[in-house]
Amino acid sequence: MIKHIMTYLPPEYAPFVSSFNTHNVTIGSAYVKPSFEKFSEMLIFEHDNLVGMGILKSSKTKALVANEGNSSGKNSNKKQKQWKTKPQDYTQ
Repeated sequence: MIKHIMTYLPPEYAPFVSSFNTHNVTIGSAYVKPSFEKFSEMLIFEHDNLVGMGILKSSKTKALVANEGNSSGKNSNKKQKQWKTKPQDYTQ
């Protein structure tokens, strides 16, 4: 599952993926695969770092921009788009 998630990460996560894979190769047989919980923590930490450096925009900023687009009241009768969160959505 971890490898599957890493294949869908956007290019901004390339250093994270590279260091994760290098760690595995460098340690060799002594490598212990992290739990999914630990991997999730590492990925969240990396995401927070990328947002802090301005490489990624936070999801809160995206939500504000999406809401500002319809602030004039136009198209209020139309159905609003429902957004589904995917890992790659954090980079747009």
